[in-house]
Amino acid sequence: MKVIMPLGWGINTLKPGIKGKDKNFLGDEMTGNSIRSALLEYADIEYCELVCSEHGVGVEDSIGQLDVAVDLNRTCRDRERAKHQLWYFQNGEGEGTDRTFELYAQYYDGIIFAAKKAYDKYKDFKTRSGHGVVFMPLAADPHLFHPVDPDPAYAFDVAYCGNDIKRHRTMPYLGPAMQYNFGLFGRWSEEHRELLGPISKGQIDFEQLRKLYSSSRAIINIHYQDCLDWGLWAGRIYDVLACEGFLISDRPYGIPEEFDKHVVWSLGGENLAEQLEYFLADPERTKPFREGAREFITRNHTWKHRTEILHNYLQEFK
Repeated sequence: MKVIMPLGWGINTLKPGIKGKDKNFLGDEMTGNSIRSALLEYADIEYCELVCSEHGVGVEDSIGQLDVAVDLNRTCRDRERAKHQLWYFQNGEGEGTDRTFELYAQYYDGIIFAAKKAYDKYKDFKTRSGHGVVFMPLAADPHLFHPVDPDPAYAFDVAYCGNDIKRHRTMPYLGPAMQYNFGLFGRWSEEHRELLGPISKGQIDFEQLRKLYSSSRAIINIHYQDCLDWGLWAGRIYDVLACEGFLISDRPYGIPEEFDKHVVWSLGGENLAEQLEYFLADPERTKPFREGAREFITRNHTWKHRTEILHNYLQEFK
C-alpha cells in the first residue's frame, strides 16, 4: 500500500526535530512524521511520505498510483492524487468541530477522529464511499520526548509553551503563574501581546522543549476552547508525561481517569493559584505524579499504539 499525508502548510524538512521559522516547531509535521515512521514498520506499507506541494514537497512521478491520502489539514490538492482520501481530524476549529465536520466530511472516503466527543456523536456516520469512522487520539513520540538532565537555564517554577490563540482562557491559567519564576515561550503577538509579549522568551525547538519539561517544577497546559469541549486531548499532555514532567492542565471532555495519577486538573484562576502554592512549596509533592509517567505513556499512548488503529482501518481501503 502506498500512503501520503498531505499537510496544510509549513513543511521544512521530513526528518524528526523539525524547526520552522524562528525555531517554531510544527505540530502537524511532528504528528505526521511519527505516524509515518510507525506505519513503515508494517510489511504491507511500501511507501509513506508527508507532502505539501505549496512548499515544494510533492510525490515523485515514479511512485505511481497512490492508494490512500491521510489528510492532516483539510488540504484540497495533494490528497486528490490518491485513490482513497481520508481525513485525520486532529485540530481544534474556531467555527466549531461539528460545523467543520458537516462542511468537509462529504469530501472523504474515511474519517479518523482525534476528538472523543466528535467520535461519540458521529460514530455511526458513513462516508461518501460507505465506510465507517474510527477514533485515534493524539499521542507521544518517545524518541522525541524523553527525560533529559535538568538545565538551570530552563529551571523555572512554572512554564508554559504555546501561542496567543487561547483568548479568554489565557489569563485564568497564566495569570497565577506570573508571580513566580515564570518561563513563557511561543508567539505572543495577538490579544495578549502588550501583557505577555514582553516577557515571552520566544519560540523553542525540540531539544529546548525537552529541557523545559524535564527542568521546570510545573508545566501548564491550556486547551483551545473547541478542543476542551469536544475532547481533543492536547498532545502536550502526552509529551510532558513522556519527559516525566509535572503537568497542571484544564480537563478536556472524556479524557480517561487513568490520567488522574499523573496530571493535576485545574479550573484556573483561584483554583490554580492554590494548586501552585501547594505544589511549589514542597517539590516532594509532585513526585507521585512524575513517577511512572513515562512508563504510563510508553505502555499505552505512543504513536506506535495509535498507528495500529490506523493500519487496521487502512485495510478497508485495499
